[in-house]
Amino acid sequence: MSTDNIDGHVHKYMDILQMNIQRMCQLSNTCKAWCITLVSAMLVFVMKEQEWNALTILLLPVFLFYVLDAYYLSVEREFVVLSRAISRKVQEGTVQLSDVFVFRTAKRLKRACLVLRAMLWSWSTLPFYGTISGVLLAIIWSTRATGAQ
Repeated sequence: MSTDNIDGHVHKYMDILQMNIQRMCQLSNTCKAWCITLVSAMLVFVMKEQEWNALTILLLPVFLFYVLDAYYLSVEREFVVLSRAISRKVQEGTVQLSDVFVFRTAKRLKRACLVLRAMLWSWSTLPFYGTISGVLLAIIWSTRATGAQ
């Protein structure tokens, strides 16, 4: 197979990887937007109705958004690794047709470890969801301490 044909395949493969990276980033941003929307709406309801106990229920969806966001981040990181690997092979001149259009990503236990890593060691998830959870817990604690129902 000619080098031009391999170059075309590599270029298309890199485009697909980049589209997937962008899509994972957009999904991550969507999780954050929905989380803020849900928390804001619930806070408005709670303040209007003075139903402070309803805030404890809100911690569950915040946690679920956190896990989903971390999942998208872990998949995004894997696509970045694939992109760097093929770029390195292109620079070294060792790229082959068998290297392109391979999308091997983590399964089961390794995926869970990657999601946990994205949850605990990421500047885009832990501070965001930690702050939201912290504010909710502070409000819950202060309302219980003052005896507000």
